[in-house]
Amino acid sequence: MGRRTPQEGDRHDRGAWVVMVVAIALALLSWRLALEQDRRQAELRFRVAVDDMVETVSARMQGYEFALRAAGALFETSERVDRGEWKRFVDSLRLHDAMPGVQGLGFARALPPGDTSGFRDRVRAEGVEGFEIRPPPQGASGPVEMIEPLDSRNRRALGFDMYSDAVRRAAMDLARDTGQPAVSGPVRLVQEIDADVQPGFLMYVAVYRGGRPPSPAQRASSLIGWVFSPFRSGDLLRGLVPRDTPGVSFEVFDGSEPEPAARLFASAAEGDAVHRTTRTVDLPGRRWLLRISASDEFDRVARSNQPWLVAGVGALMNLALLLYVRSEARERHRATREAQRLAAEVEGRREAEQAMRASERRFREVVEASPTGLVMADPDGRILLANPQAERLFGYGSGELLNRSIEELVPEGMREAHGEHRDRFRQTPGRMTIASVQGRDLLGRRRDGTEFPVEVGLSPIEHGGEATVLASIVDLSARQAAQDLLASALREKTVLLDEVHHRVKNNLQVITSLLSLQARGAPPEAQSALTECRNRVHAMALTHQLLHENSDVTRLQVGEYLKRLARLLGDSHRGAAPGVVLRVEGTDVPLTLDLPRAIPCGLLVNELITNAYKHAFPGGGRGEIVVGIALEGETGETAVLSVTDDGVGLPDDPDAGRAGSLGFQLVPLLVDQLGAEMVRVIGEGTRFEVRFPARPVEPRRRAEPREEAA
Repeated sequence: MGRRTPQEGDRHDRGAWVVMVVAIALALLSWRLALEQDRRQAELRFRVAVDDMVETVSARMQGYEFALRAAGALFETSERVDRGEWKRFVDSLRLHDAMPGVQGLGFARALPPGDTSGFRDRVRAEGVEGFEIRPPPQGASGPVEMIEPLDSRNRRALGFDMYSDAVRRAAMDLARDTGQPAVSGPVRLVQEIDADVQPGFLMYVAVYRGGRPPSPAQRASSLIGWVFSPFRSGDLLRGLVPRDTPGVSFEVFDGSEPEPAARLFASAAEGDAVHRTTRTVDLPGRRWLLRISASDEFDRVARSNQPWLVAGVGALMNLALLLYVRSEARERHRATREAQRLAAEVEGRREAEQAMRASERRFREVVEASPTGLVMADPDGRILLANPQAERLFGYGSGELLNRSIEELVPEGMREAHGEHRDRFRQTPGRMTIASVQGRDLLGRRRDGTEFPVEVGLSPIEHGGEATVLASIVDLSARQAAQDLLASALREKTVLLDEVHHRVKNNLQVITSLLSLQARGAPPEAQSALTECRNRVHAMALTHQLLHENSDVTRLQVGEYLKRLARLLGDSHRGAAPGVVLRVEGTDVPLTLDLPRAIPCGLLVNELITNAYKHAFPGGGRGEIVVGIALEGETGETAVLSVTDDGVGLPDDPDAGRAGSLGFQLVPLLVDQLGAEMVRVIGEGTRFEVRFPARPVEPRRRAEPREEAA
C-alpha cells in the first residue's frame, strides 16, 4: 500500500469529523426521541386512567340501576310488599358493602290529588308513628312510604313528598313515561343532617300495575309508584381514582357544561396540571361531565432512565465510529461496496428480462386458452392480435384476422357509428362493457355475412410503447334465446293468472249478488244471516283481489287488507248502526300472510266485527270498534290481531247462545286454521286478541279462548 499524500490525509480527517458530527446529531436525536417516548407513555397512562374512571362511574351506576330494577320487579310480581319483606330484600343486597355512595333503597307511592288521608292512616297503622306527608300536597303527590336501612338519616325521608320538588318531579315523570330508569339533577337530600353537606341526586324506576303498559297514557294510569335510591355524590365519587395513581384530580358536573352550580364533586388538586381532558358519561335520563387533570407527580411515575442510557450509548458509539472511520480499511470497503452494487445491478437487469419474457409467455398462453374471444387493435382500428376463440366466433382461419380493420367484424349499417364510438374511446380511454348502442343490440358480423348479438368489454393496454385496445367478445345468441323463452313463459303465466282471477272474481260476484237478491224478500232474521254470508264471501273475494294486485301473488299485506275489509264492513252496516265508527290501527305494520292463512284471518276479522255490530250497541247506540295489528317479540315473531269495542260487553256467561250462532261456531275453527290462540280480555267493552306466528308453523290442535284480566 502506497504512502498517502498530505492532501489525502486532510480529506480523510475532514470526512472523519463530518461523520462524527452526524453521529453526535443522531445521538442527540435518539435522546430527544427517548424523552418524547417518555412523554407519550405518560399521556397514554393518563388516557388509560381516564378510561378506567369513566368505566368505573358507568359500572357503578349500572349496578345501582340493576338493584332498582330488581326492586321494581318485586313490587310488580307481588300483590302487596309489606315493610318486613322490603327490609329483608334490601338487607340481602348489602348496599353499603357492594354499592358505595348509596344512602338506601326506598319506595314512593303515587297518589292522585286528594287521596292522602287514607294513605297516611294506613302507614300509621303499619307501625310508623306520627307519619305525615310533607309538605302538604297541592295535587298529585309521591310521598316516601318505605326506605331501608331505616337509620337516623333515612327516617327523615319518610313522608317527604318528592313530587313537590321540581328537580325530583322531572326525573319521576321521565321514569313514569318511558318505563326506563331516570337520574335526577343535583338536589339537597333530606338525609343531610351533618355538617359535611354534599350535593346529592336520586335514581328512579317506575313501578306499574301488572307490568309496563305499551303506551305512555296507559303507564300513567297504571302507575303504582317509584322505587328510588338517594346518593351523596361525595361518598359515591371519592374513591374513583386508584391509590396507586397519584397526582390525578377530577371534577364531576351535571350536564354537558362545567357550570359551578351543577358541580357534584371536586377532588383536591395536587400541583399544577400537565394533563387535562373532559369526558362525558351518559346515565339514564342524564349526562355527566368529568373534567380530569394530572400533575407532574403523575408523570414522574411513568418516567424512566432510558433517555440517559441512550445518550451514554450514543457517546460510546460515536467514539467507536470515529476510530473505525479513520482506519486504513476505508478504501477497501468502498471498492467492495461498489463491486457489489455493480453485480446487483447486472443481476437485477437479468432477472427483469427473464420476468418480462415469462410475462409475455403467460400472457400469450392466457390469450390462446381463453374461452372468450380476444381482439387487440391499434388506435386506427388495425387488428394486432386475435385468439383462436375470436377466429372461431367470426368464422376465420388461424391468423386470417391479423392486420384487418376492426370494422370488418361489424355489420355495414353500424360501421359508421362504431368508428365514431372508437374515436371517443380513444380520447377518453377507460374500462367499459357494451351490449347495445343507442338502444339497439350490439351485433357482430361473421365472415359469411351472418350477424349475431355480442357483448364487448374494452380495456386500454400499453403494448410496445403504443396505446392499444383489448376487446373481449362474448356471443349472446344462447343467452338471448333463453331470455326470449323466459319472457314467453312469463307472459303465458300472467295471462293464466289473469284468467283465473277473472273467473274467481266473477264467481264470487255472482254468489254475493244471489245472496243480496235472496235477502231482499226474506224475513228479517234470514236477511241478517244472508248479509253475514255475503260479507264472508266479500272477505274471501277481497283476499283474491289483493293477491292479484300484488306483485307477489303468494303473500298478502295484512294492513292494507284490514283497511279495505273494514271499509266494506262499515258500508254494509252503516244503515243498521249509523252511530258506530269502525277504525283500523297498525296498517303500516310489515306483516304478510300466505294464502292458506290469509282467508281464515279475513273471515275471523269479519266474524268478530260483525258480532260487535250486532251485540255491542243494542238499540242503535253510539260507539267505536277498533281493529288493530301489531308485532311482538325481539324479532317480531308473534303477530297480535285485536278487535275492540266500547259497547255493553259480553254477558257473564259468554257461551250463552253459541249453539244458534254460526259466527261463534266459525270463530274457533278459523282460529285453529290460522294456527293461533284467541284471548278475551275482561274489562270495559269487549276485546278479543288473536296471537299467531308471523311466519307459518305446523298446525296445532284447536284450543278454546281463554280469559285474561285487563
